[in-house]
Amino acid sequence: MDFLFIDTGPSEIIRHLTTPPAAIVQPLEVAPPPVRLACYAYVEGSTPTSCPQTPRSPTGVTETGAGQSPDFNPLNEEGMDDTIFDEETEEELLCYVEQDEEREMDDAAQRAAEEIRDINNSVDNPNNLELGTFVLRLEDGSIVFASPTFGGSTGTVRLDQMLRDAQNEFGDINQSNIVGIVHLHPSDTGPGFVNVDNLNQLSALNFGSTFPSSRHTGGLRTHPITGEPYDPWDWAAGERFLTSGGLRTSVDDVSHYILGPDGVLREYSYSDPNPDAPGQSLQDRIIEAEKDAGNEC
Repeated sequence: MDFLFIDTGPSEIIRHLTTPPAAIVQPLEVAPPPVRLACYAYVEGSTPTSCPQTPRSPTGVTETGAGQSPDFNPLNEEGMDDTIFDEETEEELLCYVEQDEEREMDDAAQRAAEEIRDINNSVDNPNNLELGTFVLRLEDGSIVFASPTFGGSTGTVRLDQMLRDAQNEFGDINQSNIVGIVHLHPSDTGPGFVNVDNLNQLSALNFGSTFPSSRHTGGLRTHPITGEPYDPWDWAAGERFLTSGGLRTSVDDVSHYILGPDGVLREYSYSDPNPDAPGQSLQDRIIEAEKDAGNEC
């Protein structure tokens, strides 16, 4: 299966600083216990959402809050507070930053997936019909998705056809406008989707269809003209298509969205390792990809 992604402008972050108790700024004979001082919240409209809070030591409190001028900014270049002591919490905050930046992209991908679901669930939809589309960043900065392209009934859809269809809809665009690839991995049981409660209930084939195919699962093939080995599968084919013609040199800002046979959309980012690369368990990556597509941490 030959095979997409978005990012938005800078994240808006608010730092909430509670008033430290006087005991923290005044010398004490006995150090007070750690206090919860600060957290970052992402803003949707004007309402900050909840965010993790990290216990701070009295020293940490003084460094990050007490005695600082009102315009004191503790954020480093990555938008993170260098005084956060809990590595795990800092990782979570980085995830919130990423999700805030991807919100428009994920929303567009979810809307595209909904259209693909409707088509795939239609009564006259043939078995194993592939559908795909791109998430695009247009010249004015807006994030959109193109109407889905129909593939053949062999579980494939062509990237070049997807681009031509998107150009017919949005005009002068090319690979550099693509920030997401969205495509369906159909169920092996016919039209519609497999109704399961969790990944463990999927057949082996359907489990393997919840992430982009790669050489790890499909192996290399020999090019019929050049005789050279090449990787024809989703992950590599997407990157090869996006960088063709020199229109872009990196795909790190692109996400590959797979609408699995269970009807669930999952997001795999090219800035991360192959979904089935050695390391973290594949099932954990699939679960994380579902949360990522849903704009969650």
